[in-house]
Amino acid sequence: MKRTSTFLLSLLLGLGGVTTASAQALIPAASDDTNEYVYYVKCAGSNNGYFLSKNNYYGSGYALTYYEEAEAGDSLCMESASTASSTCLIVKLVASDTGDGSYNIYTTNLTTNLQIGYNTETPSSGAYIGYYEEGQATYGDWFIQYNVTENTINGYTPYYNVVASGATRLSWNRYTSGNNAVRLYSIDHTDSHWNFIPANLATLQKACDDIEAAIETIIPPYGFTFSSDLTALQSAITTARDNDYSYENAIALLDAYGDYLTDYIFDSTILTDGYYKIVSKATSRYEYLFNDDFYSSNTSKYTLLSNTEVTTNNGIWKLTFTTNSDDETIMDVAVLNGQGTGVRTTSNYHTTLNIDLDDAASTADGYFYFTQGINCTNSGYVGDYLRIVNWTAGGASKSDNRWQLVKVDVSNENVYTVTASGLDDATASSAYVTYTHDDVTENAYAGGFFISSSTPTVDNMTASSVAGYDVENITVSDNEIVVTYTQSSASLYAAIQEVITSAEALLAYDGVGYPTDAERETLQAAISEARGYDDTNATTTALTAIQTAYNTYYTTTEVKMPEDGKAYTFTFQTMAGTEYLLYNNAGTYATMDASTASESDILSATLICRVIDADAGTFAFVNNSGNFLVLINSSSDGYDDNDGNAAEYASTYCDLTLAKLVSGMNTYTASGYDDELFGCFYVRGKRSGGDTRTFIISSSGSFNTSGSPYFNSSYTSAIFIEEVSYPNTVTLNSTEGMNDATMSDAGVNYIGTFSAPFATVLPDGVSAYYVSAAADGVATVTALGTGAVPANTGVLLTSADQTSALMVPVTNESVAAMGTNLLGNSAGADLAIESNSDKYILTKNADGKIAFYLSGAGTLSMNKAYLDLSSSTSSANSLVLNFGGTATSIEGVEATEAETDKVIYDLSGRSVKNAQKGLYIVNGKKVIVK
Repeated sequence: MKRTSTFLLSLLLGLGGVTTASAQALIPAASDDTNEYVYYVKCAGSNNGYFLSKNNYYGSGYALTYYEEAEAGDSLCMESASTASSTCLIVKLVASDTGDGSYNIYTTNLTTNLQIGYNTETPSSGAYIGYYEEGQATYGDWFIQYNVTENTINGYTPYYNVVASGATRLSWNRYTSGNNAVRLYSIDHTDSHWNFIPANLATLQKACDDIEAAIETIIPPYGFTFSSDLTALQSAITTARDNDYSYENAIALLDAYGDYLTDYIFDSTILTDGYYKIVSKATSRYEYLFNDDFYSSNTSKYTLLSNTEVTTNNGIWKLTFTTNSDDETIMDVAVLNGQGTGVRTTSNYHTTLNIDLDDAASTADGYFYFTQGINCTNSGYVGDYLRIVNWTAGGASKSDNRWQLVKVDVSNENVYTVTASGLDDATASSAYVTYTHDDVTENAYAGGFFISSSTPTVDNMTASSVAGYDVENITVSDNEIVVTYTQSSASLYAAIQEVITSAEALLAYDGVGYPTDAERETLQAAISEARGYDDTNATTTALTAIQTAYNTYYTTTEVKMPEDGKAYTFTFQTMAGTEYLLYNNAGTYATMDASTASESDILSATLICRVIDADAGTFAFVNNSGNFLVLINSSSDGYDDNDGNAAEYASTYCDLTLAKLVSGMNTYTASGYDDELFGCFYVRGKRSGGDTRTFIISSSGSFNTSGSPYFNSSYTSAIFIEEVSYPNTVTLNSTEGMNDATMSDAGVNYIGTFSAPFATVLPDGVSAYYVSAAADGVATVTALGTGAVPANTGVLLTSADQTSALMVPVTNESVAAMGTNLLGNSAGADLAIESNSDKYILTKNADGKIAFYLSGAGTLSMNKAYLDLSSSTSSANSLVLNFGGTATSIEGVEATEAETDKVIYDLSGRSVKNAQKGLYIVNGKKVIVK
């Protein structure tokens, strides 16, 4: 047969009229009215002893099946024609009427020869394939997709997918579940690979003809030459031509041809500077590398495309090959796509890739392994596209790490490089041109390029604006597009005002996670300096100064950290905009939508800080239940039942490390979210196995951990740490005017009560006492022993000269021992007091005398202490404090109401738990808190 089949033509057409070996196949040939070419079909996967079988055909379920006696191997078809006709199915291909390059496949050795097809309108994975009378199969069009790989496929090469025209990712598959049926399944599956083996002499001779004709036109992958396997292939062709048909000779021909197509020698002299497509070896998904910095929903799109989609400059790469100046065994490959950007991965931005010439694995099988480990991962997306990552651990053995170069012939095209004139280097890198031509719209930064079949005109181009500059003109000449920018005071002034506005917006944020006061002062000074310019005298220097100050402030890691004894909440920020509050729910940490949090939720979410090592960013946090926050992990290997709490402090897992979340960290891929995350931390702790991990939550608020920070559509590590009020700063009231010698002798000039659900450290200059006895109107006070104040214990705090005491959570400190203590407590929650309860509150009477006075009905605020005489026979209305010696008596007073929470509002009408400095409305009256 003289003509080349449609199938052959589609494979022979390639860049520059020739195609690489990895895209070449010469069999199976299609039959026509003059010639019939027939084939055995054999599984090319790991179970390569399986052939399509004649069994179960027509009338017995219409099922296409495979022969399951794998141990018989090739002998099924090698012994004789009669043996073959009784076991193996023989088929032929005929071009379909659709004109789309698909084929109809017919049996040739059944009692009645039939068409192979299916009757499911939208076939799904697992759908059966059957035999049908001519025209009875609703769907009988198949695409024969060629693949080639090294012989590790455990079968003969070349091999093919037989792909359903109605389901382009589903192929014939030796389906191992059930009745030996051939069904549709993923083209990526090993058992979806098939050999078409000539089944008679005419077909074998046709294969020899086509292979001989193709040898002159097939070229190896770029940068490689064929090995000496050509001699072996020519010998196999001679043997097949000079002998009667045998299955053994057919297999030998295919194997020799496969070796010829897959055995290459690297030749660096072939690599010349030019324009290329970069193709992944991972043919199970789209193959062609590109990235797009102008993608609307993500400014860093990096992914793979199909060959038909690689038509714009973001998928065409200008490569320059040089020997590494420091190591001659390394080849440097300068990489720049038409947009003027390098290969962008999730963690790096490569304008140069390297090939290790000493490593045979780096230059093998027609593909390159770049030492940066550029990998087309099958997990994780950026927008709608698979991301590219660095994975050197995968090495050259990983198909996803291997790439081929396909040279783009631009000899008949116009290539124009973009240049920005009048800008400094830093500013020029942000300038770009948008060009509409040949029904496409492309963008290119300065240094990028356009490839066009037409001559560019400036009417179809626009240049980007650059802060502080005006576009003077665009010119096209000598394969160059030049955009000329000029400075103007007006535009510089406008740009300065934009930066000032952005800087002031940043300064509006203050507190933990935001830059320190020193950094704030520096930025404020830069703003003041920038305000000295107007639209007549603004300069580039002034714009650069305020931009630099802004960038320094924005990226600084010198941020305010949590402080000893202060209380905070942790709120996770997701990419969807949802904020999840980390709070303690029934003894187990959970998350909830922060927008619906109640006052009690906020209290349960409150964490009191203990600084462990400020320089190292290490802290411990205890909650209002007295438990320390620890790591929570999805695999349930966190400490203390993985509930996020630890009842006692242990540095191993209670010490948490805080660090500022910075764009570009690992899987933090949310460009455009940076402003929203300004001030965020990520938090790390240890799992029970001892390894350090990062807190993350899923998009639904469930916990997990990771090795590095996350911020993407699925997970987030972004945590806002915000200060809230908590009553562990105790107001100490003056004892002046009491004339009590025992207080004076003890140095008790200021006094207050305290309790907390966690043990606390006594500040310097503050002493703690408890009431050890009470009788005859006197409360005997005993000094607390050496150590910290125990949890859930009422105490008196005193000082000679301090008016307040900040009570900080205990970590490694020992807790003081104490005897009988008549002081009760309201640790962790307000306490309701009923009338006639025998509970006494420390307060002053009308004469300024401090004592324990019998309480009436009311509420005692949380974290206070009271004197409980419910088990005593004392009936006094008040008890004076005896710090040793003889206590001064006090005149009896009427029972007083318990100390109640004051109703406090700020000037906007919001309820306030504890007033800080400022003007407030307290019980209906204006009060200034200093």
